[in-house]
Amino acid sequence: MKEQWVESTHPGIGLLREAKQVTLSTHWGADADGLGSALALRAGLQSIGISAKVILPNPLFERVAFLDWNSEVLVWDEGDEASSWLSQSDLVVLLDTSSLGSHELLGSAVENSELPMMSIDHHLGESSSLSLVFPDAAATGEIVFETLHCLGAEVTPEMASWLFASISSDTCSFRFVRGRAETFRMGARLIDAGADPWKIQEGLYQSVSSDALRLFGRAEARRAFYADGRVAVVWFEPGALEDLVLDRDDHRDLIQNLIAQRNIRAAITVTEREGGPTKLSFRGRKGVNLEPMAREFGGGGHAQACGATLSMEASALKMALQEKLSHFERMDTGPLS
Repeated sequence: MKEQWVESTHPGIGLLREAKQVTLSTHWGADADGLGSALALRAGLQSIGISAKVILPNPLFERVAFLDWNSEVLVWDEGDEASSWLSQSDLVVLLDTSSLGSHELLGSAVENSELPMMSIDHHLGESSSLSLVFPDAAATGEIVFETLHCLGAEVTPEMASWLFASISSDTCSFRFVRGRAETFRMGARLIDAGADPWKIQEGLYQSVSSDALRLFGRAEARRAFYADGRVAVVWFEPGALEDLVLDRDDHRDLIQNLIAQRNIRAAITVTEREGGPTKLSFRGRKGVNLEPMAREFGGGGHAQACGATLSMEASALKMALQEKLSHFERMDTGPLS
């Protein structure tokens, strides 16, 4: 398997080298991969004389806020420091996503700016020849690590910690590395460079709120099984979680716990929002390809980790899911546990 993706001759690397001021961002609801990658790249660019700031479309969720230990992240607000920085930038770099979404204020501002834009991402999606998109990477942090090397930026202990958080988060503490020994080697290289794995692991995995535990309890009461007990589905009706303060990591922990159950080959959570779209999340074990199903619902992602956001009547969605799960064997080619 290819050990290195990013080449110093890549046009995206050339674009970064020529930039004087860069705006870095990630998707709505920044996770540790997007945020850690952005913070590490910002520090690397600064070290080689390129001004850069991280500007996000919404405030940080509590679980990942500890990564902004320098209090440097800006949240988009028209007419403040963030908008001033964007207006003076000559490049926008999106981390862990290929689009901010036209419905978001920051996304609209970036689109209206007509600035050149590149993505650094490990998800399949629309991208240009300037972008660094490698779906085989376990995390965007892996690609940023190589990007920094191509730029000639030294990885400091602080940058190494951010990249370690990126990779640890998207692999669920190195549980899902897709068979790439290089992911483990990179983790070791980051520790050699000064990363503090204890600080990162404690922040990511030992800061669960009491509301997250309540989420698990409510999920248990709503759990149903399909495909001869091989698929666990949890359906949250509108208002079911209204009184809880949760972030995306709490929901991710939930679906990871569902997929960890013996004999379960796939897990799906459905979260309806009052007056808003419905969120579907899919997780599968090795040999289960759920990405085509997510795509049919207007989403996408990886084979074993994907999702979709859609507007559909609950009854129609339930029938559509049941119909697709009745053919689950087409998605499951792995050995039964």
